[in-house]
Amino acid sequence: SEMFGHIKGAFTGADQNKIGLIEASHGGDLFLDEIEEFPMQHQAKLLRFLESSEIRKVGAKDSQKVQTRIIAASNKPLQTLVKEGKFREDLYFRLASHRIQLPPLRHRLEDVALLAAFFLEKQKPRYNKTLTEDGLDALKKYAWPGNVRELKRVCEQLALTSPLPLIRSEDVSRWLKPTSVDFSPNQKIDFSLGLTKLLEVY
Repeated sequence: SEMFGHIKGAFTGADQNKIGLIEASHGGDLFLDEIEEFPMQHQAKLLRFLESSEIRKVGAKDSQKVQTRIIAASNKPLQTLVKEGKFREDLYFRLASHRIQLPPLRHRLEDVALLAAFFLEKQKPRYNKTLTEDGLDALKKYAWPGNVRELKRVCEQLALTSPLPLIRSEDVSRWLKPTSVDFSPNQKIDFSLGLTKLLEVY
């Protein structure tokens, strides 16, 4: 119903017609975040739409044409999920025709300044805060295991709690533990150390 819509009376509580996300994006783009979380039965329905450009609302007898561009994002390797039987291979190949591989934030620390400035700007005019050079350096010394979402959360906290209009290194250190560890994609982490030791080491 959320994706394809439904007609009035299709199920209990369907007291009016509803336009689904795909139909609402007709003539534009539809962004599907965390596509790997789609249940297998929904993956089949999405694949059918991608192949036919047709949707059928829940409870409807007839299909309708919809023209939209699907942009899908995943924070897990879909090829691995395909091998594990958790993601449809045919859907993967339909989605992967134009692929952008975005490295984790720890491998592109040059983006931290631009992203942090953007997140702080979104806090204005309520919180008018700016990073100092040493504050920015402190952000760049962190490994960002939570990627851009973690940076967004930290910037929101810094805007809220920093006592001065300028966010300094000492303000950042209250929220982050700097690390000089070089996280490579193939780095092996020793999970037998336990959580407390892992936080110290990594």
